[in-house]
Amino acid sequence: MAFSTLDPLDNKKQNISYEKRTRYVEILAKALALGCILLSLLSISGYVFLAPQLYRPIAGGSATHPLTGLIIIFIGFSVFLEHKKTSQY
Repeated sequence: MAFSTLDPLDNKKQNISYEKRTRYVEILAKALALGCILLSLLSISGYVFLAPQLYRPIAGGSATHPLTGLIIIFIGFSVFLEHKKTSQY
C-alpha cells in the first residue's frame, strides 16, 4: 500500500477504487464551483439592474461587494476549467 497519495498504487483493485473516489471529488468540486459562479452572477446582476434584493438579501444587512463577486466567479472558473497534468512513470 502506498504511504503517500503521490505514489503509484501497486494493487489494481486499489488503483481503480482510488480513481473512482477522485472522479467523485472532481465532479462534486465542479458542481459546487458552478453553483458559486451562478450565485455570484446573480449578486452582480443586482448591481447592474439596480435590484438591491439580489446583493443585499436581508434589508439593512450587509451586502455583497462587486469585487468579491468577481473574485468568486474567477475562482469558480479556475476550479471548473481545471487542466489536468498527466504524469509519466
